[in-house]
Amino acid sequence: MLATIALLLGAGVTRADAGDDPIVVRAGQTVMRVSDVSVRAAALHAFERKSFGETDAEVRSGLVRRRLVPEVLVAEAARAEGLTEVAGVRARIDELLAGELRAVMMREVDESLTDEEIRSYCESRGEQRDPTTRGAKPDCARDHLSYRIALRREKVHQRSDALVRRLREQHVRVVDQELLTRISVSERGVTSP
Repeated sequence: MLATIALLLGAGVTRADAGDDPIVVRAGQTVMRVSDVSVRAAALHAFERKSFGETDAEVRSGLVRRRLVPEVLVAEAARAEGLTEVAGVRARIDELLAGELRAVMMREVDESLTDEEIRSYCESRGEQRDPTTRGAKPDCARDHLSYRIALRREKVHQRSDALVRRLREQHVRVVDQELLTRISVSERGVTSP
C-alpha cells in the first residue's frame, strides 16, 4: 500500500543517486528505479515469487509487468482524476508517510544503539519497570531485548517530538480555533460549518 501511495505522489521522480539506480519504468510523472523493484521483489512471499517466475530475473520481470506497471498506471489515473486532493485520500497518505518516517527513525535509532547504552538504560530503569524488585538490580543480560525496544521507543519518541516542534515553528502559522469548535463530528463523518 505504501508503495502505491508513493507512486501516487510521484515518489522517486528525482533522486541524487540516479546514476547508480537506473529507471526501470516511467509512466507520466511516476518513475520506478531498480531499487524500487528490488524492494518490492524482496517483500514477496515464496508462493508469490513462484507465480511470477522461476529465476530471479523472471520474478523481477513478471513483477514489473503484471503488478508494478498496472499500479503505476492506476496511480497515474488517480492523480489525473485529482484523487490526491480528496480529504480522505490526503489523510491516508499523511498517515502512511508519517508511519514510514517513524519506521525510518526506528531503524536509524536501532542501528545506533550500543550494548553499553542499553545496559545503562536498563540499570537506570530497572526499578521503574518492576517495582516488586525494590532495589534489586535488574537482569540486564536476560532482558536485553526488552530494554533495547524500550530505549528505541523512547528515543524515537524524543526525535519525533523534536521534529514536530521544529516543523510547527517553521510551518504552522494560523490555527482557526473558532472554526474548529464549529465542525461537527458524528458517525456519518465530519460536517463543515
